[in-house]
Amino acid sequence: MLDNTIMGWVALFILWGNTGLIALAGLNRVRELVARRAALRPGAPTAGSVALVRGKLAGGPADVAAELTIEQVGRYGAGDARSIVWHDRRAESAIRGGTLEVDGVSLALDAEAHAEVWPHAARVVERQACPDAATFDAAWAGARKARGHVRSFGVPLTGGDEVYAWGRFEERDGQLVLTADGDRPLLLSAVDPRGWLAGKIAFMTGVFLPGILLGAAICTGLAAWPPVFDGTISKVGGLLGFLFFLVVLPAGTAARDLTREPNRRFVRGRWSEPAGAPSRAAAAEA
Repeated sequence: MLDNTIMGWVALFILWGNTGLIALAGLNRVRELVARRAALRPGAPTAGSVALVRGKLAGGPADVAAELTIEQVGRYGAGDARSIVWHDRRAESAIRGGTLEVDGVSLALDAEAHAEVWPHAARVVERQACPDAATFDAAWAGARKARGHVRSFGVPLTGGDEVYAWGRFEERDGQLVLTADGDRPLLLSAVDPRGWLAGKIAFMTGVFLPGILLGAAICTGLAAWPPVFDGTISKVGGLLGFLFFLVVLPAGTAARDLTREPNRRFVRGRWSEPAGAPSRAAAAEA
């Protein structure tokens, strides 16, 4: 039979193996973020160049230049009050057309280009929210079914919005057009993409990766405190190591989700029964 000492060292080996895999996944994500930021080099909108520029979309609020469309499925939530819990199914970005004004230069947006649209997070939350009681009631009827209620909502970038745009500038029939650069999509963003990427890189390299490695090291140091796997401090370290093992994988998943680009960010959400909607009892009678 294996004694406590051997089992303890095996447990620490498993702990470090699991932590190491999560750290490697984190480093790979950092590499992707760094490469993406390096590709978004600022420049001037000249024919043949690939650059990041900042400008204002022409037109007014009714003129949709680009849109992120999010599809969700909702199912009823548990509890006395009626509620709908939403889960994301897919998100698609599209350029609708229009013009971007950059330092006095008018750029046509290629509506046929493969694109990524990065809206403000606050605007996504606003669009996901339940607009009124009638909408809630219509969704609730479907949410009670096995397949749930499927809905889509768009988060547009409209005329007057200040945006960042990245892609290839091409001259077509005397008009400068912004389009995708080969397999790399045209980017239209309401947030500074380089700043957003820098923030996520800083979080991963300055908080998450050092945090999980330090946590594993502290647990190991306490668990290896003599008498190893027999003394009180060592046993406390072993218990902390077990708890850390349970926490580090969800932490890695959370860090991965936190660094998803704005066009791939999980929206989810929950609708609670708004004022003016019929009560559960009234709904059951209906």
